[in-house]
Amino acid sequence: MKVLALVCVRNEELNISRCLDDWIRDGCDVLLIDNDSDDRTVEIARSYLGRGLLAIERLPWKGYFSLKDQLVLKDDIIREMRHDWVVHADADESFRGPWSGQSLAAAVERVDAQGYSCINFREIVFAPWPWQDFTNADYARHMDTYYLFEPRHPRLLRAWRRDLAAHNINSGGHLLDGTGLKVCPQDFYLCHYIVLSLDHACRKYLGRQFDPDEVALGWHYNRLSIAADRLALKPSPFLKRLHRWDAADFDCTTPSKTHFWEWGELPRG
Repeated sequence: MKVLALVCVRNEELNISRCLDDWIRDGCDVLLIDNDSDDRTVEIARSYLGRGLLAIERLPWKGYFSLKDQLVLKDDIIREMRHDWVVHADADESFRGPWSGQSLAAAVERVDAQGYSCINFREIVFAPWPWQDFTNADYARHMDTYYLFEPRHPRLLRAWRRDLAAHNINSGGHLLDGTGLKVCPQDFYLCHYIVLSLDHACRKYLGRQFDPDEVALGWHYNRLSIAADRLALKPSPFLKRLHRWDAADFDCTTPSKTHFWEWGELPRG
């Protein structure tokens, strides 16, 4: 069984090698969509062509972040491919099945054999403390502070059988429109290495512009007005500590409905 990951990137030189290595090691093919990066993203990615990376497609940059453009192009590509399953992914994410010692492709095949047609992922967000800098480190092995971001459940139907003719355009990449959806009752995990240092957080989010039509739809609401003084991680009951970097048993007992820069001050005393 063949699994295809579709990854759209813009200026992801810090993440692209880890991202591609993960997918290829997990037995999946990758198709990369570059949104006119002006750093070393494409240069690095080209070295993977012919060994897991099928192609690098171009999506022209409009001067602002357009998620719908990405999703429409991904949907067009999916219709042309012949893989059994497809996964919607970003470069700063890593996907894991719930069963230790099993590749993602093997885990998806297990779900397929059970008759399910799509998979929900729980978003495990890794964030650095203000004094930590993982930009030049093997961050997936060293970042151990995380929280479960889950405003609702299910929330991220990111993998599905290609023959469903389903798409995730109307939901901004979260849920699927289509018939015959049969969601696997066993959630998978999406590890989101959202920022790698406080400086990286400021460079990534301060001043980012979004498609005004998407903003009008209510998309990107939690990234529209991020203030610099909120980007430093603070102690919170939502935060957990990972006991092993490749674990598949995350503590999901206290999900957060907001991201760390939205958390209010903790009560004193």
